[in-house]
Amino acid sequence: MDLQLDDMQTMLRQTARRFVAENHDFDKRTRSIVSEAPSETIWRSFAEMGWLALNIPEKAGGLGCGPVETALIMEELGRGLVTEPYLATAVVAANILAATDVPFAAERLREMVAGDLRIGIALSESATRFDCLEPTTTASRNGNEWRVSGSKRLVLGGESSAYIVCARNGGELGLFWIDGTQGLATRKYRTFDDHRCADIDLCNTPAQLIAAGGRAVAILDEMLNHATMAVCAEALGCLTGALATTIEYVKVRSQFGKTLAEFQVTQHRLANLFVQADQARSMLLYGLSTLSSADAGFGTAGAKFKILDAARFVCGECVHQHGGMGVTTEYPVGHYLRRVLMLEKMFGDSSTQLRRVMERWASADVSGG
Repeated sequence: MDLQLDDMQTMLRQTARRFVAENHDFDKRTRSIVSEAPSETIWRSFAEMGWLALNIPEKAGGLGCGPVETALIMEELGRGLVTEPYLATAVVAANILAATDVPFAAERLREMVAGDLRIGIALSESATRFDCLEPTTTASRNGNEWRVSGSKRLVLGGESSAYIVCARNGGELGLFWIDGTQGLATRKYRTFDDHRCADIDLCNTPAQLIAAGGRAVAILDEMLNHATMAVCAEALGCLTGALATTIEYVKVRSQFGKTLAEFQVTQHRLANLFVQADQARSMLLYGLSTLSSADAGFGTAGAKFKILDAARFVCGECVHQHGGMGVTTEYPVGHYLRRVLMLEKMFGDSSTQLRRVMERWASADVSGG
């Protein structure tokens, strides 16, 4: 893996950082959160800059990029605490639809690239926790028509008008497309990190089959690895954003006639945070490097465990360095910690990731690999 960004990747990162700084500062974010609807202006800008097309093949009207470019965008979205549903639509939904050959996928991908379509991802259920390959939601077929029944929780991109749902038809896993709200009860809400989610209840809801059986499992496995690294990149962005905010704070906050930055204990604590940040970035590169190999599941699980552990520690320390101000809603540093705590639960929490790593090691010991 080449660890140096090429010219296009460098420009992509610079553009993303500049756009987020100019169009999504903390005050604008706060105003966006109190509004009831997602920001159409920001989303249209994503489309105009090509960010929504990164994970879509060129033949389908996309840019045909990959996980590295996605990670560059996600890191900047994390640094800016952006709440738009980029992960749900441009990463998860794009990867699933791009991997299928169903007739309606091409049209949906074009709508997505143009910014006309946001897609909710309904994989989580209360009973199955992080195992989206074993849903209790059921699908039934009558001729060419499919119906889906069940309940999904913490649907990413909850404000969307279309959803991708996983369900079982007998013993076979299926991925389904649900367009519109017919036969769908939706409860939309904001999570404590100010992102929009929803719980949906499906009752014989009309659906279109995206993939079934082994093909559906393969698509979900590949998508989950890619999305997990996108989550890791966003967590790294939150970590670096919190650290930068704290550095600025200790340079100006005074105690006993000195700025906090002049105290040795502060310098030592910040040095430790920089080490954690460097280790997290190294693990992001490692995880990305494994995506195209047979060890993708092991690499992404290990990367997520280490990166989210570092992000939680660094963001917690940054809040601590600010004292009481760090936990107020009017100041950004506490919001970084909130987002990291949510990211830690996404696509499998730390215990789940650690178990996957240990299972891989155990199987290697058994086989002598």
